[in-house]
Amino acid sequence: MTTINSISAGTGVPTDFLPWVHPKKRLCIDVPAGWHCHRQPGEDLMLQLQFHPVDDRRTSFTVAGVSHGISIRSPDDYRKAFESLLRSLHASSSISGRVNSSAAQPQVALNMQYPAFTYQGHSGSPSWAFVSNDSFISLGGNCRAEQVAAFRPIFEQMASSFRIADSLDGRLSVLRAQVFNEFTRSHPTAGCCRRGNQLNLGPMQIFVENLMSQIDAEPQKRQRLIQQFVRTTLKVSQQSQTLGHETWQSVQKLVYPQIRPAAFINAALHAQPGPDQPRPMMSRQQQLAAAPWLADLVICYAIDAPDTLRFVLNSDLERWNMDQQALHTQAMFNLRQISGLKLTGATAADGKFSFAIPGDGQIPVKSTWLLHPLLFRHLQPHLSGPILAAVPGRDTLMFFSGGDLDRQQLKGTIGKSYQSSHHPISDRLFQITPDGIVLA
Repeated sequence: MTTINSISAGTGVPTDFLPWVHPKKRLCIDVPAGWHCHRQPGEDLMLQLQFHPVDDRRTSFTVAGVSHGISIRSPDDYRKAFESLLRSLHASSSISGRVNSSAAQPQVALNMQYPAFTYQGHSGSPSWAFVSNDSFISLGGNCRAEQVAAFRPIFEQMASSFRIADSLDGRLSVLRAQVFNEFTRSHPTAGCCRRGNQLNLGPMQIFVENLMSQIDAEPQKRQRLIQQFVRTTLKVSQQSQTLGHETWQSVQKLVYPQIRPAAFINAALHAQPGPDQPRPMMSRQQQLAAAPWLADLVICYAIDAPDTLRFVLNSDLERWNMDQQALHTQAMFNLRQISGLKLTGATAADGKFSFAIPGDGQIPVKSTWLLHPLLFRHLQPHLSGPILAAVPGRDTLMFFSGGDLDRQQLKGTIGKSYQSSHHPISDRLFQITPDGIVLA
């Protein structure tokens, strides 16, 4: 039995919630502070958890899961799984409430990860059931009949917070919960807080996509990487007090160009309002300093400071009394000073690379190599024929010897990498020439 680390909620209606993360199943749920978690091994159940107040076992919230054995690859597969779920709900002796089987699709309940089917449990408390990628999941509250009205919003909040790490959204939610728990454990006074899917440390929003990429590469180091991420984020937060006040002299040699999709810039032009609220435009001073590049891509600029990469804003240019062309000139000068491009990949019969990627080096992010003024000179000795490149993500850059390549197969490979990237840039092919980069 595990105890949620906070004050006891007693038998009263709780108001404070903490994320609970399953140590093995990779799922999370917000639980009232002070409630216990009791893991119940059930026959044929892959998961059964019961949360309840410290001194009241009659009030509880149960999470149960059983594998459905259906490979969900299409809407028809989902329909079959959902119909199977409805049959199991009707046949279950543990459900005495109403089940509306006339619905062709489950109704969307709250803000859950999957569309959920709602029904009433024993005491009239709300319950939910849904189909995940590999399981039937049921969530349900239980309390005295006279307490249903008081506990309904509590049970709804618990249900809406439930996430499984079997999709990108679910994996990010579980990871945010783990990061939050590590902050509250190791730095309880740091002021880390959660609001829905947003994690903040003071005024700074915390993004965990890069951390997830690191964990994907080294899953056995998950806890260590989370702890390191928390320490680094706290350090960056403390350093951020000086952000926006740097002098040009202090950052002049730290500015580098970055490639980003125009959609990234457009997204950055808006604040982050609450659900269903309009998105107010940012002022020009708050916008990123950026200029069009090729196709739907732009060049923006970032300061490569210790432990952080901060984009240059128009307000920075105004403070430095500088125009964007001067900024671009300095950024490209800094990039030109970086040398020693090291390649790894597959070689052809002539000993040159047929496919190559840049190794780790001094450059802030690997995609920036595509803007290097001397890139063709660096690559020409190592790749033959037309030299092609792809930059599907911020940290991914691919080079190809373009002689006899199957362009369609190549674009398919690039497209998959682009779709799976946490920081996608482009699914297009580029050609590297002595005069610069052009679309292939």
